[in-house]
Amino acid sequence: MLSKGKEDAVQNVLKYLKWENTKKGVRITGCNIAFEGTMTIPSRINGIAVVEIGDGAFYHCRSLKSVEIPGSVEVVGEEAFAVCSGLEELRLGAGIKKIEEYAFYDCSSLRRVFLPSTIEELGSYAFDESVDVIANDGTLASSDVGLREH
Repeated sequence: MLSKGKEDAVQNVLKYLKWENTKKGVRITGCNIAFEGTMTIPSRINGIAVVEIGDGAFYHCRSLKSVEIPGSVEVVGEEAFAVCSGLEELRLGAGIKKIEEYAFYDCSSLRRVFLPSTIEELGSYAFDESVDVIANDGTLASSDVGLREH
């Protein structure tokens, strides 16, 4: 059971999100670009697990400053957060398995991302070239060619 404050925060976020139910769970399909600030993706919507951020769901949301993606999400789709120029902070929950091509590309304010150990696939150019992508074991990941040691 969520506290009243957390429940209100989830309800506030839900006003800005679009989603659909799939066989596996909920897929986030869009966000109103009027949203500003920190977006904490809920782990459940209407009692169903959020398992995917769909292709282009947050594309061009320039006023998005921070995103927290829960571990219930397994896949972040192509261009899901591309061109979110105001995005400065990204928190990825343990459970995310795949970040598809260009998912966070051209997020010019994002500088560093720590990948959870559950990541199995990192798509080409998943992050902009200026972002330091740090794998769970401390190695530097390259979003254009996969994991590489530094």
